[in-house]
Amino acid sequence: MQTLIKKQLFEGKFEIQGEVAKGQTGTILYGYDLGLRQEVAIKIYHSQINGRVIQGKAFIEKSKPLLRLDHPNLIKIFKLEEVDDTPIIFMEFFDAPSLQQIIHDKGSMPVQDMLIRAREIAEVLVHIHFQGIIHGTLHPGHVLVGPHGQIKILDLEIGRAHV
Repeated sequence: MQTLIKKQLFEGKFEIQGEVAKGQTGTILYGYDLGLRQEVAIKIYHSQINGRVIQGKAFIEKSKPLLRLDHPNLIKIFKLEEVDDTPIIFMEFFDAPSLQQIIHDKGSMPVQDMLIRAREIAEVLVHIHFQGIIHGTLHPGHVLVGPHGQIKILDLEIGRAHV
């Protein structure tokens, strides 16, 4: 299935560089969008999540409000597609470790740094809330921290837009 999707969707449009992560909800690929001329992350959802069959077309329709979100601390979603009832998301690629990984590797952060991160996270949550969207699964693994301390929140629970 994944090979068929890649062939149908990516040929001539994207150069796939490799797999970034594989998780409970899907596989994230790293690639280059030949049209936009930029790096992208591509998430291909599993056909079932937590024992529930994913209906690709309905999933994409419910997720369309996420396309309008624009915040400097939020991973930007460029495009939503569906191939053979499999949802696929094309989004900003941000090469950085998660807050979870940083805490695991280095231990706790200084209080001042944590307060700054907490404020940035809260600002994103307020922003998406005013757009009628709930994150739903926020945890340190969904917060990326760049080399200069900039955070990016990812993995909004697609399909939980309430507008």
